[in-house]
Amino acid sequence: MNLGNNSNTTRSSTPSTSFDAPSTPTSRTSSPSPSSSSNLSASNQNRAFKKLAEQLCAIFYEGNQNGQEDSEVEKSIINHIHKSHFEPVQIYQWLSKNRDTLQFQSLLGYFFGHEIGVEADKRKAYTFFLNAAKKNDHLAQYFVGASYLEGSGAKQDYELAFLWFQKSANGGCTNGLCALGYCYLNGYGVHKDELKGVTFYKKSIDGGNNYAMNRLGYCYQYGKGTKKDPRKAFELYRKAAEKGCESGAHDLAECYRKGIGTLVNLELAEYWEERYQASLIYNFE
Repeated sequence: MNLGNNSNTTRSSTPSTSFDAPSTPTSRTSSPSPSSSSNLSASNQNRAFKKLAEQLCAIFYEGNQNGQEDSEVEKSIINHIHKSHFEPVQIYQWLSKNRDTLQFQSLLGYFFGHEIGVEADKRKAYTFFLNAAKKNDHLAQYFVGASYLEGSGAKQDYELAFLWFQKSANGGCTNGLCALGYCYLNGYGVHKDELKGVTFYKKSIDGGNNYAMNRLGYCYQYGKGTKKDPRKAFELYRKAAEKGCESGAHDLAECYRKGIGTLVNLELAEYWEERYQASLIYNFE
């Protein structure tokens, strides 16, 4: 979940979504190298791939429900594939032939969106997410909304983005709730209502979304939909950062560096900024 970077950071102010993947090693789409999987019988290999696919779905769905930022979800997926002694291209090939569940379809969409085992194709990512979304996969509905918000794989349409985020949120997806907050806060596809934006961020947090916690910190820092409260902003950034939110680590570093809601502490500013920078490095195991 990466919708809406805080304006006090040096990152792009353009809202990013989980489709915004950093450049990745070409080996992620290359032909599979010899591995332990080649020694398995066909039936055992199929069972191994199915088990791995189910595990990857758990990482994908749980990570997004907890508001993990996109790079963390992606790294977790690729590292788990490698730890299982398979290559990304192998699990992609298996998934492409076994689309019998909505979760597998959504995972395929994510693979196409992030060049995991296959060349990136935003249109195909959107198509797989849309197929699952139409069958009531609530995380897929969020990704369809993100496609329309960004114009990634589909023509940009804020009203459609808002409608798909609504469907996702109504199904209990915390990313959908957070995205609704972002839309209300900025007037994307709906009349701007900062108070409602804050309300949806809080609902997302109640569901366990750490990124929404960081976004709420932004609201308190700048008085968006709530009374300006730098101390409250600092506390929310700190909680989000301690729970592993990358943006939270960066914003917490800014608070320590500039004395926002806390005393200036350059040592802690450096510590949290290093945590943030380290999270941007792709060290695939």
